[in-house]
Amino acid sequence: MDGLNDLLACRSMPDFVRLQSALVRQNVEQMIDNSQRLAQLTAQVAQEAARTLTIQPEHDRRAR
Repeated sequence: MDGLNDLLACRSMPDFVRLQSALVRQNVEQMIDNSQRLAQLTAQVAQEAARTLTIQPEHDRRAR
C-alpha cells in the first residue's frame, strides 16, 4: 500500500517512472529470494523423504 500511495503522490512523470522502476525491482528481488527459499525447502523435504524411505525398509527387516 505504501508503494501505491507513493505512486499517487508523484508530481511528475519522471518521478512516477523512477518510483515504479524501484518498486518493480524490489518485487523482482523479493520474488527471487522467495524462489530460492522455496527451492531450499523443497530440497530439504526431498532429502528428509529419501532418508525416511531408506530407514523404513531397514526397520521393516528388523521387525521380521
